[in-house]
Amino acid sequence: MSKKKIRKPKKRDSVQRKNQVITATDDIILTNSTNGKQRSAAWLIAHEDELTSQDDLQMLASLYDNPNLPYFNRMKADRIFIKLDKLGDLEASKYHGVELYMQDCYQEAIPFLLKALPRKDFETYYYLGLSYYWLEDYQQSLRYFKEGADLGDAACAYNTFIYYYQNRKYKDNALAHKYLNLAYEKGSPESLEYVWQLNFYRPLTKRNEAVALKALKQGLADEEYDAFPELKYTYIVSDLSDRQFFELLSLIEEPDQEAMEYLADCYMFGIGTAPDVHKAIMCYRQLIDDQMSKLMIKYIDEEHPYESLIEAAKSNKACCYYAGRMALKGTYGKADPKLAERLLKKGISKRYFKSQYTLAHLYLYNEEYENIPEAIRLLEEDIGYNLQCYNIDRLKDLYTIYKFGLGVEVNEKKAKEYADLAMPYLYGQDL
Repeated sequence: MSKKKIRKPKKRDSVQRKNQVITATDDIILTNSTNGKQRSAAWLIAHEDELTSQDDLQMLASLYDNPNLPYFNRMKADRIFIKLDKLGDLEASKYHGVELYMQDCYQEAIPFLLKALPRKDFETYYYLGLSYYWLEDYQQSLRYFKEGADLGDAACAYNTFIYYYQNRKYKDNALAHKYLNLAYEKGSPESLEYVWQLNFYRPLTKRNEAVALKALKQGLADEEYDAFPELKYTYIVSDLSDRQFFELLSLIEEPDQEAMEYLADCYMFGIGTAPDVHKAIMCYRQLIDDQMSKLMIKYIDEEHPYESLIEAAKSNKACCYYAGRMALKGTYGKADPKLAERLLKKGISKRYFKSQYTLAHLYLYNEEYENIPEAIRLLEEDIGYNLQCYNIDRLKDLYTIYKFGLGVEVNEKKAKEYADLAMPYLYGQDL
């Protein structure tokens, strides 16, 4: 089992007790909110060796363990925790156990953490799980991670998932699925990497589209997480509407070139949103190497986009695609499939494959012009290496043809092969 996957803690936080309030005057005064007892920092420090009261020792520990105070001293704090542990303070037992864990004293930490278990504190289960893990007692490690997870701790749930998903001895897809989704529900940031994949792309048990979609939405809004390939795949194989696709696409704060192109198309052709030529042009201008859109921008009149592109299509093949797709969808007026077919046929070239993919879409879904064999030919024609072959509309149409048997026998394997092209990488079985 890879030790890289178990979630490990960051630097230990200082002690925070609910019944203590620290106020600052000339001297720091600590107040026990339960019984109102007050002590000054100076008095507590001066009488450290004489202190026997649990309240006083707790106040002194909070002084030494707070890095924001001038008295901060982790070794002194731990010394007080040991005294509190002997007085039966289970919270102190936990903190001393955690301190021992941080010093890599895993075996020594365990008795103190076990003593603190009756408090049912998340941290206790978490550090017990980690201590046994580093001692390679995986059965006990899993036991305490699972107990912490069942109490609702996100970190314990995530580590429990890793055990059931990755460890051959304990591998159990049903339990892995349960604890992955629990970890995500409780807010584990590490779980986001797996949630869409194991609930949708390669579900561990039954596909859970609601959880996958929630994780996808979060991933798209996260600047450090590239979830656009997952959005493409979801759009291809699910019932995700054009409106949902646009709304999710709009969550990406800094779209890459491919995402920006789809965003531009949404605005230009009214896909999932009202058409907005101005916004479309702004997006197209950010496409560095897209010669097709550069030519379109040269000819388009933002006040009369449809008419200006139909005129430009008389002499420019790139404009044939934009005008033809507008005619097909009826973006700026009534749909005109006859004109769309003529423009798209004219626009087909070795440089502008979007025209033939859009023409194929017309032959697939327009009853009057239906020609499924020709649609399949246009979509599957060998065009060599060209990034346009990964066009989301092409892949969605090909997936639909083979998934549901439009003019061909159902072929789910081939349908999935086309859907997988939306992914720049394929998830492996073992992560």
